[in-house]
Amino acid sequence: MDGDAFDLNSQAPETDGFSGLQLYGNILSESDGLFDGRASGSVLPPYRPPCAGGGDARAATAAPYARQLLFDGSTSAAGNTVRQRANSAAAAPVRRQQLNNTARRRTNSQGAPRPPPPRAQRAPRTQRAPRSAVRGQASGSGAPFNNDEAMEDHVEDLASSGGPPEDDDGIMYEEEEADGGSSSEDEVISRCRNNLVQQQKMIVQLVPILGMYSDNYFLKLPKRVAGDSGLEWVQETLARDTQCYNMFRVERPLFYRLHNTLVRRYGLKSTKKLTSVEALAMFLWIVGGSQAVRQADNRFRRSLETVSRTFSRVLTCLLKLAHDNIAPKDPTFAEMHPNLENPAFWPNFNDCIGAIDGTHIKVVVDKSKRIPYLNRHNETSQNVLAVCDFDMRFTFVLSGWPGSAHDMRVFKDAITTHHHKFPHPPPGKYYVVDAGYPNRPGYLSPYRCTRYHVEQWHNGPPPQGMKEVFNHAHAKVRNVIERSFGVLKMKFRILLNMQRFPEDKQTRIIVACMALHNFIRESRIADREFEACDADENYNPMPSSAASTWPEDEPLVEDVNMNAFRDDLAHALFHEV
Repeated sequence: MDGDAFDLNSQAPETDGFSGLQLYGNILSESDGLFDGRASGSVLPPYRPPCAGGGDARAATAAPYARQLLFDGSTSAAGNTVRQRANSAAAAPVRRQQLNNTARRRTNSQGAPRPPPPRAQRAPRTQRAPRSAVRGQASGSGAPFNNDEAMEDHVEDLASSGGPPEDDDGIMYEEEEADGGSSSEDEVISRCRNNLVQQQKMIVQLVPILGMYSDNYFLKLPKRVAGDSGLEWVQETLARDTQCYNMFRVERPLFYRLHNTLVRRYGLKSTKKLTSVEALAMFLWIVGGSQAVRQADNRFRRSLETVSRTFSRVLTCLLKLAHDNIAPKDPTFAEMHPNLENPAFWPNFNDCIGAIDGTHIKVVVDKSKRIPYLNRHNETSQNVLAVCDFDMRFTFVLSGWPGSAHDMRVFKDAITTHHHKFPHPPPGKYYVVDAGYPNRPGYLSPYRCTRYHVEQWHNGPPPQGMKEVFNHAHAKVRNVIERSFGVLKMKFRILLNMQRFPEDKQTRIIVACMALHNFIRESRIADREFEACDADENYNPMPSSAASTWPEDEPLVEDVNMNAFRDDLAHALFHEV
């Protein structure tokens, strides 16, 4: 091989546990000797001469020299050393020249095959001794060499002349393969050489694969020598109320209730190396502060693989919880919610059962999928549709739609594709929606092209006219879903800055956070964010920038009866002012 051949010793040293590759590296580094002939250590077996005394009497004379013509001139059994002047690599061009000369001699000037001369004109072929008996003779010679110098001179002459001697007519006859001629030996050498080249290429291809396998499964990092384990840090954090809420975003009694619920009903279990308490704390710490997996790796003194598996395991349990608690408490909506007894709402909104709206949650996507996920703020997000009641509980959620999708498009998918899960309003009941939805039976929207958003009333004059009075009351009723979104995002900060998870996993994280939101609300355990919302009906920890509007490229089709119902409500509210 060339000097710049692939060095296996540099790719897989013996100290790395691949002693076999060291041997292959030694073989490849000595490839010149392998390809030149039967060097010491060659994979080709040495020639063994037949026993002297059997067959031709000349075998006894040739026996001392039978092993002298090895491919690289190694020492014979008698101790005599003959250095071969022309090895197999040098003899290969000579052999090709012989074949070319033979082909030219057998064709005439026009290129047609030359007929062989009559048998009477042919020169008698030289009688040769059997090769099986005399291996040390030159091709065409009838007697063995007398000494080493004669054989060495003959080899030099043979290499310089380009082949064995020719007959009197100048025609060199090919040796019969049946006699064990040089052509059979060349084929054996050629096949061995090709096999070695193929084996070398295969080894060169296997070295990177073996290196990658070694890096992934054998070269493990040393175990951590941690001062405080993850469980010790969790126990220390749970012992202090303020630290527990800051790190896990829930109060300590709520943490234990959530843990017991997931263990008893939704399959959260401890493992040999990780308790269920530490697993739940790890999940809440990641979603509560938008922490990356590598940060959890450092905080909990666990490997990246352990953190990822633990996060997925808790996420699966919370999705089971979401299947049960993201639903209306009363599917028939028979009773009016106590919050609607407020004089500002009663009796005009007695039949309202909740609010519907969409919110954008930032996500991380590949560059090839970035365009569909860009929203109107030029950020990659998902448009998540949610339905909530007046307890600030989510009763339905649909996530996964890209940020460029309009609210109405997501809403149509919810009431058609997921109609079996969507909490449809019964006859006579309705949800309040913003101007991004049409005014249809079961869904009451405000007047368009009229001041509506809550923040617009705080910084402007009081409502004027029948339509503004209605929009102001409608916005206060629908504000429950805005505040629910605000509490959700402030409590679980991962919804403000999603980490680089797979896209489908990001969608499931959104649903899991809403399940946690409902669990906290249903537990009736004191929570700081919910208490602030209960104390002030206008409190919103994270108000939205603007309400959605109807797309200009789509025709607005509204129900006539629902428009008349809206006008009656507006008239009643305006005359009560």
